[in-house]
Amino acid sequence: MISKHNIENKKIKIKNNSSIVLEKLKPGNEKTIEVDRNGIPLENFWRRRLKDSKIDGCIEIIKDENSTTKKETKKITGVLKIKKEEILTNGN
Repeated sequence: MISKHNIENKKIKIKNNSSIVLEKLKPGNEKTIEVDRNGIPLENFWRRRLKDSKIDGCIEIIKDENSTTKKETKKITGVLKIKKEEILTNGN
C-alpha cells in the first residue's frame, strides 16, 4: 500500500524567450509553474523545455527579488556575524 504524503510544491516564474508560443505562453510573457522541492517542473512539457533552454535559451527562469541563493545567504549570515562580533568587542 502506498502512503500518501502531503507534499508542498514550490513555484518558479519563467519567461518565454523564443519567437513562438509555447504551451499558450506568448513570446516575452512570463508564467508561474509548479516544481518539486528540487526545482524540477511537475509538467513534462516544461521539464523538456527547460532542458532545451540550456541549448537554445528558449526559456528563462526569472529570479524572485525576495529569494536568495545558498551562497548569498551564507554571505549575509557571515557579514551579520562579523558585525555582531564588532559590536560585542567595541561595546557599541
